[in-house]
Amino acid sequence: SNNDNYETYTTEVVIVVAPKSVTIKVLQDTYTYNGEDQTLSVVVLDGETELDIEVLGNVVANNVSETNTNLSIKENNYVAEVVAATLTIEQAESVITNLFTTNSSDYTGEEIDLTSYFSLNHDEAELEFSVNASAVTSIKDAGVYTIVVSVAETQNYTADEVEVTYTINKISPELTYTSPTEGYTYDST
Repeated sequence: SNNDNYETYTTEVVIVVAPKSVTIKVLQDTYTYNGEDQTLSVVVLDGETELDIEVLGNVVANNVSETNTNLSIKENNYVAEVVAATLTIEQAESVITNLFTTNSSDYTGEEIDLTSYFSLNHDEAELEFSVNASAVTSIKDAGVYTIVVSVAETQNYTADEVEVTYTINKISPELTYTSPTEGYTYDST
């Protein structure tokens, strides 16, 4: 080949590789309180494809709250718009359980401790008892009782109340008569 007809020419070229634009997507931002740490569930997407890129700014909470944050990425080959997000933890439901197997019993003379017959699904508050509109925790005598068991709202749990009608039935006394072995003689005096 004949290179005598051409001069040697060199040029410097700068190639700029622009970072690819991706999306930060929040999958779940609201949870019901369960006592465990919660974080925003987020992914970084290139179209429909999920990328393994760390999201900065994620927050942790474990009590009922709303926590605001800004999510971003720091990756040389990718760029994403900052996403404002709020991690929300909502109150869980208080559940009072009635453990009576029946709504009545016969009078025995023994007190019935109501605290043994109701339970609560958490320990953030104590159960409160009212029997026929009086603040008592036991019943004993024959009668019909309206038992109201309640729990106050706490930071993490809603309030709850249950009402139970419980009857302690009167019993017939057991009478026994023993006849004397010798008869009685009428004495008119």
